[in-house]
Amino acid sequence: MRMTYKKNLFLIMLLVIIISSAACTNEQSDANNSDIGAANINKTNVPIEIEESNNSNFDIEQIKKAITTPINDDIWYNGDYSIYKGFEGQEASIEIYKKDRSYSNTILVLFDEPFDLYELGKKTGNKGYFGLGFNEIGNGIRDYENGVAISLSRDTKDEVKKELIRDEDVFITKTSVKFPTATQPEFPPMDSRREEIIKIIEDKLPKEIEEMCGGKEDLYKAYICNFRDTDTTTNVIIENEDGRHWKILYTIDVDGNVLPGRSYFDDAIDSCMYLANEIKKVSFEREIMIGKTNTSVLDPLSAKVQ
Repeated sequence: MRMTYKKNLFLIMLLVIIISSAACTNEQSDANNSDIGAANINKTNVPIEIEESNNSNFDIEQIKKAITTPINDDIWYNGDYSIYKGFEGQEASIEIYKKDRSYSNTILVLFDEPFDLYELGKKTGNKGYFGLGFNEIGNGIRDYENGVAISLSRDTKDEVKKELIRDEDVFITKTSVKFPTATQPEFPPMDSRREEIIKIIEDKLPKEIEEMCGGKEDLYKAYICNFRDTDTTTNVIIENEDGRHWKILYTIDVDGNVLPGRSYFDDAIDSCMYLANEIKKVSFEREIMIGKTNTSVLDPLSAKVQ
């Protein structure tokens, strides 16, 4: 009887141990499954971060200014003859890219919407998609030249993108830019660098006028267009006593070196004279006598910009 009691007690204890062990196993299994489930839920709900822009090293507002300023200037100087006249008063979505490192630091801009096209001072009735490029000044100066370095216009955005953007170019961001009604260009106060550049241009003018006008003895007016530190060129309009006009294009590098050049100009063409008359409004005027003795009649640095 005593042996039977001990045997039954042993069986009962063994059964309790087995039941407890099974419960712990199930509990651990449930806990493990819960962790796996939580991990799967987290993996499902956590969004995958896709790098949509690389703009941390770029001042986007500065880039927008680099886009709108030369467009404003071109429209103001050329009026309806500007190829960018259709931009005026428009707001557009743009994609901004950085040209690959084998080129100069150039920003590329791809427009999502088309603009009205102008030709010979009139709206054509057609629209075109544009792609533009703007060069960084360089020499450690983190700003952009005031001018359009690359300009494309095609029937579709895909055509522009195919020509403008290469695989190695880096996408910066997508944003929008607004082009207000064109206004007269604004220029900073005169400084020593610009005074020196104007003086260099003044010294070059007599020889340039003689070569351009065939050395005819006459009194000429020279209109030296004002410019910003970010401008790489400036125009000089030459006018003789008979009302004939010529134009000299001067290139200005970052070190202040000045080289004369030529750009198309014919004073018998309306678009050229429109440009000449607008340039006169923001220029320093000087009178130069070409003949036996070339003399300066008016010091442009003391003259007011018209």
